[in-house]
Amino acid sequence: MAEAKRKKQPKVTAEQARADIAAARARLSGDVREVVDEVHPRRIVQRQVEDAKSAARVELEAAKSQIKDADGWRWDRIALIGGAVGGLVAFVLVIRRLTRKR
Repeated sequence: MAEAKRKKQPKVTAEQARADIAAARARLSGDVREVVDEVHPRRIVQRQVEDAKSAARVELEAAKSQIKDADGWRWDRIALIGGAVGGLVAFVLVIRRLTRKR
């Protein structure tokens, strides 16, 4: 029976075995490089910085779209923001005045 199993398997030449080993080595080398790239601290930091920059760009564009659109400045929004800032300044000044030591 052992002879029957050996006869069914194709014969591999030394060159084919070397080629298979070289191909496996190349695949493993690529996999190792990918793993190192994935877990290396500098790459992790670099990816986090890129993600943060991307998120900041998206938020900046969203904020810009609130006060400026294709037709130009949205003065109603600008007035609303100005009023909110003015109210905040007035609130802070009143609180400072009330809490100031006499």
